[in-house]
Amino acid sequence: MDNFIHHKYIYLDWNVYFYMENPRQDDKGKIDEAMKELVMSLKDEYFFPYSDGHIQDLSSKFDESKRGYIKTDIAFAETINDQWCAGGGSNEEVIEIAFQKKPMMDFFNEHIGQSDPTVEDLLNGMGDINFSEFDVDMSKMQKDHPLYEIVKANGGKMSGEILKKMLVDSYTDMFSNSGQYKQMRSYVDKVDLNNLNRPMQFVDRMEADRELYYQKFFYDCLDDDEKTLQGKWASVVKRYLSRNGGNAPLEKQLIQGYSLLDMHPLFHDKLKKNNTLDNIRRDGIHCFYASKADYFVSEDEKTRRKISFMYDAYGIKTEVVSEEEFIKAMRDE
Repeated sequence: MDNFIHHKYIYLDWNVYFYMENPRQDDKGKIDEAMKELVMSLKDEYFFPYSDGHIQDLSSKFDESKRGYIKTDIAFAETINDQWCAGGGSNEEVIEIAFQKKPMMDFFNEHIGQSDPTVEDLLNGMGDINFSEFDVDMSKMQKDHPLYEIVKANGGKMSGEILKKMLVDSYTDMFSNSGQYKQMRSYVDKVDLNNLNRPMQFVDRMEADRELYYQKFFYDCLDDDEKTLQGKWASVVKRYLSRNGGNAPLEKQLIQGYSLLDMHPLFHDKLKKNNTLDNIRRDGIHCFYASKADYFVSEDEKTRRKISFMYDAYGIKTEVVSEEEFIKAMRDE
């Protein structure tokens, strides 16, 4: 069936699907059951589409032993979304969300069958990281610096090519394991913005490092309160994304801007085995696909807070609510 635009929809986080299928064993279980009943009653009025973000949630750390569970979860989800899949794109000014009928299992199988990105793909996606080789005084480089080990392994030398190789080698671990990302974020928190040019901090010699640690996109908002930061955030994201040239579409601004928000001390998510940079990136995808919905419903309070922040920063009207808040809102209409 051909794609079409339909703006009257409600976007559910995957945790809402899960709790409707498996009500919690506490007082919230009654809310989960009421949520399921309400959603079923609203299907003539609203779409409840799934998206690529849901497929990525399902396929995260997938192995064949889990296929039976995936089929069960998908079968339930399709009683809610009726196989309507949200897609779309944007330019710098406009977001459009289109819908098409597509069985979730087909989408899932396509996704897990995709090849991992090649080294060339990864390097091309990094933009311009070119600077000539220079020597680093290891006695002045902090050992908790995220690049300490790579510089040490290269005999105290750094260059654009060395940095790119490190980024490629650490790509999988950075996204699927909280270790390296946590180290990078922790180091960022300790950068002294009043002394960015000190050799000890190793940022005066390397533009890529300078960009990574606030100088280009956080320098003027590191100490802001949430309201002040919100007023600046769209321009901060644009400034960050413009480092590779051109104007970024709103889709990329929402997805990357949501992930970038985690680097600001006001919005650090607790990093652990099941909460990695990849989880944060997938929440950014949900942020985009829910951006034209009447409601985005999630049982994750931190996700709601960050998506609400993003929507307010971009003037997006989607209501961000919990199951309980959604039920009340529907009853009050």
